[in-house]
Amino acid sequence: MTDLNKFKKFLDDDYRISYLDSHVNGSIAYQIQALREALGLNQTDFGALVGMPQSVISRLESGEGGGVNVNTLLRIANGLKIGLAVKFCDFAAVMAEDVSPAALLVENIGETVNRLVQAKPQAPISSANVIVVVVAPSSESNHTWQIPTIPEQAGRQQFRGAGTRSIGMSTQTPATLP
Repeated sequence: MTDLNKFKKFLDDDYRISYLDSHVNGSIAYQIQALREALGLNQTDFGALVGMPQSVISRLESGEGGGVNVNTLLRIANGLKIGLAVKFCDFAAVMAEDVSPAALLVENIGETVNRLVQAKPQAPISSANVIVVVVAPSSESNHTWQIPTIPEQAGRQQFRGAGTRSIGMSTQTPATLP
């Protein structure tokens, strides 16, 4: 059967509605179960984590008992500290969606931050990439702060708000300041 024939089936309203309903409810049920099992939790403990009774988790994992509402999905996402993407798409995207167990598991925000920190180590601050700012509010005291330079492409303009003034910056290293 060609891809075109697969898509022609979706022209039938009953087929399309039935397929989409079972696909969405089934993939949500399977993902909730996969997330729970990846955490090593039973339905009761998972329910406590996301603020729902075990009976609701059981119903969600079975894919039965009516449609899942977005607020329920948001509660689960917030409880697990993971994202949620709900969007309309064409049927090519539905058919191409990866619903394998590996694709359904997601990392929480803490895991994402840790992964990104480990993947991209911060460059050490050296005198070559430091701006020294000296502010003299009175003749009695001077305050000096060292801050990393702002890349030109990031734009220094974003740090200038209405009503602010430049306060004399030097790109000299501390050793070369007068």
